Amino acid sequence: PKWQTFFSSGGLWRDEVLVSVTLDPEERTTISNPEPYFCLVPRVSYFPLVLPEIERYFRALLPAGTTFDATKDLPWLEVQGQPLRWQHPVGCLYDLYTAGKADVSAPLPLVLHLRKFPTATIIPMHSPEAVRAEFMQMVKEATFLRDGNIKAVNSLVKEQTEQIIAAMTNRDYALFERLTEAFRGQEPLRFPIRVHLPGTTHVQLPILAAEMPAECTLGDVMARLLPTLFPSRPPRRAARPWWPSGLRCP
Repeated sequence: PKWQTFFSSGGLWRDEVLVSVTLDPEERTTISNPEPYFCLVPRVSYFPLVLPEIERYFRALLPAGTTFDATKDLPWLEVQGQPLRWQHPVGCLYDLYTAGKADVSAPLPLVLHLRKFPTATIIPMHSPEAVRAEFMQMVKEATFLRDGNIKAVNSLVKEQTEQIIAAMTNRDYALFERLTEAFRGQEPLRFPIRVHLPGTTHVQLPILAAEMPAECTLGDVMARLLPTLFPSRPPRRAARPWWPSGLRCP
């Protein structure tokens, strides 16, 4: 099936989403509004990794002599009137904010702010180092949920960690699969699944593999996590292997 080839061949890693960025009108220092900045962003990437090029585009359009306080004037992005929680992958955020839209091919509209960073709402994460640290923290959390410990992650040497991060940044699916094989070499104790819902943070409960059917499907797990949205199991004849955690789809 097409979806199976998509996951097994790293299709999700190659996929990109279209975003458009405009400058906050209150921070505009020109009479006319600058043209939006359009870009394709990898689904597995993070917005802080593309923020520098977005920021450069708009700063170049500001009048000469415009100054900023580097300690307070940190750039940030807004989506649908809310600060963008950019610690989540781009694909996750895109799906959250385009859910239910009639035209899913339209770009995700974002607003760039160059001042008044909302420290009470989102965490500063502008440097590549901060993004890498956040990514490895997610790897640790998922590994602990799956195996009950993080021995496999803690045993990595610095070079291996850097290679994993580089594979994510460069969208090298084959390398990422090879480097993380040790994390997936045994049957999971739990399924590391976090479900993000529009208007909320996320739903994450420990799903013990031993408590699920022998041929567990993603649909079974969703029925356990969100019984209101998934009140019944999917037909067993429709089950297909599910790549991320040894589950089956749907």
